[in-house]
Amino acid sequence: MPGMARVEVLEKLEAVLSESMTAKKVADKGQYVLLHMKVPVLSYPLDVIIYTTEIVLLSSPQGLPEHEFNKAADQIAQAIGWATKSLTGARPISTLRAKSLLTYVESLNLANENERMVSVIICDTCNEIMLREQMIALGIQGPPLEDGFPDKIKKIKEKKGMVYKENDIVQIRELRNTIVHHGQIPDKLQAEKCLDVSKDFFNHS
Repeated sequence: MPGMARVEVLEKLEAVLSESMTAKKVADKGQYVLLHMKVPVLSYPLDVIIYTTEIVLLSSPQGLPEHEFNKAADQIAQAIGWATKSLTGARPISTLRAKSLLTYVESLNLANENERMVSVIICDTCNEIMLREQMIALGIQGPPLEDGFPDKIKKIKEKKGMVYKENDIVQIRELRNTIVHHGQIPDKLQAEKCLDVSKDFFNHS
């Protein structure tokens, strides 16, 4: 598959397979292999191998039911499609807003309670910007772009898109809501985690 040999694509694919399918990277990947992951399917290891020629090989041991192999293969194909597309490359001007906001959050003093509150709210805003841009890239237009967080994620998945760090960014939204609606002050570790997740989400979009 064209583009598979790029370092950023391999990093994205490794990250999403590890997160969504609990895959493990094989350290001794062998000659002419760029990436070798083992994806557990039932009790069988399904090998995902990316060669220097950008050929993708899926291999499983005997005994894995065909329908389970096909189901896993569809998920892996979806992950590969997601990894080869760069949202920041396709929509650089729009996504620049999120990058600028994250740069600002990095300058905040997270030892300060008020600045921690601001940092979490801005991180959540950045995540929503990136979700919205992902929807647009998938051809979703109109009212759905203004939907709430869960509905945005649902629409992306309906279009066979993937949401990296889905659970983490949902938790950031929940933390943001406690700040906005109840005045809760996040601790320093929470604020730092939000920034790390949002930066990771941005870099893998």
